[in-house]
Amino acid sequence: MDPSELERRPTSLGGYGSIVPYHAPATYDPIYGDEGVRVDLPTEGYESADQILNRLTRAADKLDLDTDPGRLYYSAQCQDFSWYGSGIEDLREDLPSSWKLSQTLQKTLEERHGTELGIHRPCFVILAPIRYGIFWTVLRGFKNSDEDGEGYETVYDTQAGVLMENPVLSWPALEELVESDGPIPLVTTEVEAVSLRGEDRPLEEVIPVNHDRTGDADILAAKNVYKSEKTEASEQMHEAVERTARLSYRIKGGTIGFEKEREFRAEGMSLLRPEGITLGGWPVVMGSPFCRAISDE
Repeated sequence: MDPSELERRPTSLGGYGSIVPYHAPATYDPIYGDEGVRVDLPTEGYESADQILNRLTRAADKLDLDTDPGRLYYSAQCQDFSWYGSGIEDLREDLPSSWKLSQTLQKTLEERHGTELGIHRPCFVILAPIRYGIFWTVLRGFKNSDEDGEGYETVYDTQAGVLMENPVLSWPALEELVESDGPIPLVTTEVEAVSLRGEDRPLEEVIPVNHDRTGDADILAAKNVYKSEKTEASEQMHEAVERTARLSYRIKGGTIGFEKEREFRAEGMSLLRPEGITLGGWPVVMGSPFCRAISDE
């Protein structure tokens, strides 16, 4: 992986349990309370990249799920570091090769930061907006050896579903995905929501992101300047904020051009943590960080 890959895939130290940046249009609003509704989709246990991508494609057809860059977001998490991506085409590249990508990125980040970093196994949290909420998928990577033992296919222990604010009484397309002959099985899920203040702090170590790949010209990568000052936040939420070294930020109000801006300042970040959705026991914390551009013009 050459240095340009670090710009194409924004990276962070922190790994499992760190924040998953999510910049898609808001289709889940925590203002409605601290409970959500989860609908789990059937999975086949250890799935190939093609099976996972096929489910996303079916959801795009049935649930108006948008898989384009700037709509579908994912975080690939190893034990001590992560990288972020957007769009199903990036995901199509990353899923089959996640072990090799992890090993290459591990070496690059160890050299950059002068510390040892663990992989354990590559995992993914995939998020995308649908009509009534968020479509989510969590994956834990494994190696499935071929018959002669000389190679392997990457497979994933898979969970997937839909997170909604309120139950939808009739949604035939979702019933088809759930493969239910009767009412959709709904699970009430506690959803913790926290908002952190930006306090106009200047962003540090800002890197422009390849906008051709993200589909969004108003996203940049920078150091995480937030602290979990909310005393009522759970321990899992505090730890997620503290574990996350870097984030991708949406520039509120847009930008006249990265090179033309004097600096960028933090505006705030909203966080969601559904208790019923975890990654091998680690919390899934969705974060939407914002910043604003400061220009001399």
